[in-house]
Amino acid sequence: MDERLSPTGEQHLDPIESEPWKLQDWSRRLGIPEQEVRQLAAEVGPLFDSIQKALEEREKRRIARDAIRKTERDGE
Repeated sequence: MDERLSPTGEQHLDPIESEPWKLQDWSRRLGIPEQEVRQLAAEVGPLFDSIQKALEEREKRRIARDAIRKTERDGE
């Protein structure tokens, strides 16, 4: 398969919407709605590994925020 490059010389990646099966499959595999897959793809690019990593990072940040809030509530 030939690598396609964008005008800036970066690897060209088709938008996730050009392959609807990805939305359905990745949504199911990640356990999130298709809209959330679209949003993450817009942020990090249309690669499953990038989307999965972004989702994991977001979950870690949420857990850390929740722990801070719980500590603050318990300290009051």
